[in-house]
Amino acid sequence: MSSTTNERRPAGNGTAIQNAGERSTGNATDLRARARRHEYAILVLAERVDGTVVSSFYTNLPAAERKVTRTRERGLDATLTLVRVTPVRGDLAALLALPEAVAE
Repeated sequence: MSSTTNERRPAGNGTAIQNAGERSTGNATDLRARARRHEYAILVLAERVDGTVVSSFYTNLPAAERKVTRTRERGLDATLTLVRVTPVRGDLAALLALPEAVAE
């Protein structure tokens, strides 16, 4: 793996893409280690004009702060909370108790 790491941010969605310069062999542990900065996120709960509360997750603190500031400037409520992102192992359908998983 190269010692230089490039990072790109696609327009609009705020998701960071890390490029290590060389193609990995596909080791899941290595992939998690390279993405270590994504173990935490900022949860923003923001009220909309219609009263609906929307939750958004950010990996960029300045972007999360801008969302809270813009929401509060409109006279609406918003909060910012640091959260830990933890992978859940198992079958997604079973975890969500979807009907097709229960029927099996």
